[in-house]
Amino acid sequence: MSLFDQNLKIFKAIKPTYTRKRLGLLGRYNDDGSIDPDVRNGLSTDNNWVRFADNRGATRVKNLKVRAEWGTPVWVEYNELTREDEVREVHAVLAPQTFGGALAAALNTSHIPASVSTPIRAGDLIPGGVFADEGGGLVVRVMPTWSPGGAWWDGLTLITLTPTATANRKSFCVVGIHPLTNAHTTALTADRGLAAALISEGVPTTAGAADIKAIIDANPTIFWVGAVELAHGTTAIDPARIVDVRLWNLPTLAGANGTSAGSKGFAPKPAAMDHTKFLRGDAAWADINGSINWAVPGTIGSTTPNTGAFSSLSATGGVVFGTAGSLSGRVIVTPGASERGIDMQLNATPGDIVRVRTSGGNSVFSITSIGRASYRMISDDNDAFSIKSAGGTSIFQMGTLSSSNLFSMTGLSGQSGDFMRVQDNSSNILAQVKSDGRTKFATRHAGTASIVAGLTLGDNSSNTPAAGFGSQIALELESSTTENTAVGSIDWLWNVATHASRVPDLVFKLTDTSATRELLRMRANGSAGAIGFFGATPVARQTGYTTFANLTTDRTLDANSTSLDELADVVGTLIEDLKALGLIGA
Repeated sequence: MSLFDQNLKIFKAIKPTYTRKRLGLLGRYNDDGSIDPDVRNGLSTDNNWVRFADNRGATRVKNLKVRAEWGTPVWVEYNELTREDEVREVHAVLAPQTFGGALAAALNTSHIPASVSTPIRAGDLIPGGVFADEGGGLVVRVMPTWSPGGAWWDGLTLITLTPTATANRKSFCVVGIHPLTNAHTTALTADRGLAAALISEGVPTTAGAADIKAIIDANPTIFWVGAVELAHGTTAIDPARIVDVRLWNLPTLAGANGTSAGSKGFAPKPAAMDHTKFLRGDAAWADINGSINWAVPGTIGSTTPNTGAFSSLSATGGVVFGTAGSLSGRVIVTPGASERGIDMQLNATPGDIVRVRTSGGNSVFSITSIGRASYRMISDDNDAFSIKSAGGTSIFQMGTLSSSNLFSMTGLSGQSGDFMRVQDNSSNILAQVKSDGRTKFATRHAGTASIVAGLTLGDNSSNTPAAGFGSQIALELESSTTENTAVGSIDWLWNVATHASRVPDLVFKLTDTSATRELLRMRANGSAGAIGFFGATPVARQTGYTTFANLTTDRTLDANSTSLDELADVVGTLIEDLKALGLIGA
């Protein structure tokens, strides 16, 4: 074996080792933060820009396998042989989620060079459609197709377009094929100013369509396939400025006349005032007129309704099912004995069961597909919603005037059932308002040594709370002469409302004939609990009282001393501490 062959065998045996596998996204952002659609901008065709993690910056990475599409999630690994990062493959989970399964598979096609761009829009792949050639410039292709004359266009011919020769102007360059000779041709529409709108959202504007139609009408024998908007001096084609015109010459609908059949084709264009009309068999937009014979209804599906199934349709649009009798309204349903007036069953993907809306589109009443109902009344002259017993007593009522009760329950004389009861699926009572007003709330859970919030009370403000902002539980009793007489309250409020150093108070008060008396105030002072009785400022627990073996402060008495002065000091300190708590007067 020659030395050359030996070296060749050695090089063939060398295989790269890949390390540092990590996820990246193809493409980068421009300096202004916008997306740069060209993921190879400024790089050779064998490299792409790749972003890693949350970094908005981009890194140059070699790419030989994955097609270049901005935002494609890819796996990147380090090649120990070439000492370069390489794009290895499209992420098998994230790419289908980003682009869809079929396109994601195409992005990972290794036999297509990474330097070949992907199709820009669906129109590039339509047979016979005009699209910009991958070589750039003012060159287009017409995809393979059959022409109306029966000739086959193979799509191999490159067609070079020439913009208008007038400076500061633009026009369409319309591309066509002769249906018999297969010779291609181009024609320019009238010159327009650069600000003129010829294309909007991928289709010609009214002005643009008129310009193209003038070319087509002047050359009716040509199979016109597309139009490209070009300005004077343009050197490259913008794929978004290409429109398809192949369907413009197809036939329109020819209507029947009672003797001869019509022929298929496109529907005629409706005029402005045809918006409420329908297209008839004579190819005309017309109003519904004449009579409809409901006495002999046609077959609906596989069933022919009975003659009386749909009784009448009034001149004002009212519909009557059954016999109206003394009833009046636009829709009247009179079921027979033991029959349902209206019975609806929803399909697997239902919408609303019932919805009533105002002229502005706001829902007044609706029942959703799963049975939940919402109700809204716009007027303010009567109860918005009212359910009454047979005797006329309100069971559930919502008023609409400012003085009305929005929710009201009124029991009957001798009411014994609960006004409200909430139970779990094992009939355990969770909330209850009894007929005499007694109220119960009881949580139920699986805990055995835990504390849960069975009732939460609070207060919030639309402004910034300050010291003194709080809430209260008011306590009342009936006195010998007056119901609902105030007897006290339990208040909770901020002593310091600043969130970072907040200090709350809890206050117990009682009210007599003269005034409200504060009995107890508790405070969390930021380092310990504090308490004050009879209106005193809360203080923390007093310390310093110890056994005689360690009596060393002014709150203590030396075990070997009989000094009355020392005893007086200790008693005096104790009195001061009791004063601070508010337990004795000053």
